[in-house]
Amino acid sequence: MLRPALVLTALVIGAGCASSDDASPAPETTAPASVPVLTEVWRVTDGLDRPESVVYDAQRDVLYVSNIRGGATEQDGNGFLSRVSVDGEMLDAEWLAGLDGPKGLALSGDRLYVSDIDELVEVDIVAGEIVNRYPVNGAAFLNDVALEGSGSVYVTDTQTHRVHRLVNGQMELWMEDERVQSPNGITFVDGSLLLAAADSASDAARTTRYVRQVDPATKELSVMTATVPEGSIDAIEVDGRGGYFVSYWAEARVMHTSPGVEASLVAEETEGTADLDYVAEQEMLYLPVMTEGQLVAYQVAWP
Repeated sequence: MLRPALVLTALVIGAGCASSDDASPAPETTAPASVPVLTEVWRVTDGLDRPESVVYDAQRDVLYVSNIRGGATEQDGNGFLSRVSVDGEMLDAEWLAGLDGPKGLALSGDRLYVSDIDELVEVDIVAGEIVNRYPVNGAAFLNDVALEGSGSVYVTDTQTHRVHRLVNGQMELWMEDERVQSPNGITFVDGSLLLAAADSASDAARTTRYVRQVDPATKELSVMTATVPEGSIDAIEVDGRGGYFVSYWAEARVMHTSPGVEASLVAEETEGTADLDYVAEQEMLYLPVMTEGQLVAYQVAWP
């Protein structure tokens, strides 16, 4: 079913989301300057089972979707990856099986990296098979995955409050800091790492995440912007225009913001709005809705 274009609602948030243990002050905010309008183009409703993440492969012009199918921490072998066309056609519902609870996805050439509870899985896209499994010592809930320009792969562990890194074929603990609680969404932009996490003052870390900026060299933390409301932030995606799309799992929404600009509501679904992907060249946003077993494609129009 095609939904009508959404009425955009600006949500104002003060500097209260900034942690007391982050020294950098939050910037002042202004009214939204360039709010995108999202219009649903298609919706895949069959063949997916608890889809958590989606990533676009420009070389093959196809989407990969991770499906948990079962408990998010159950090592049951039920998890799988799907291939979906950019026109919304299910090409191969169970393109790659043999996973447990696959979540975050990151693409590098012919390699697809998948977080899978306590290991990072490397998939050869051409062969359509798993070529490496990288166990993560002590991991319990590996979640979002991001690639650094140097080729290193970062993955968050939401339950143990850690960030791990794959570098030169070896996994290592990259960050463990009491100011980083229940980390989930992670991405790189302009040499900095953006991370959705709560802090040590939070009583409910999974529902009070906000976005902070991390210097990869020093691991210094700062608040990226006070305009992204705290909540159950799942994913952060750059928009290619200096702004960001942010998904909220429990709040069932997608927000858009730019540094110093108030966040605006741009899409509403049901609970489970998960790890989205925005393709600037297509001006398309792809959003898994986990609890509904759906993948939604939105055309993005800029003022």
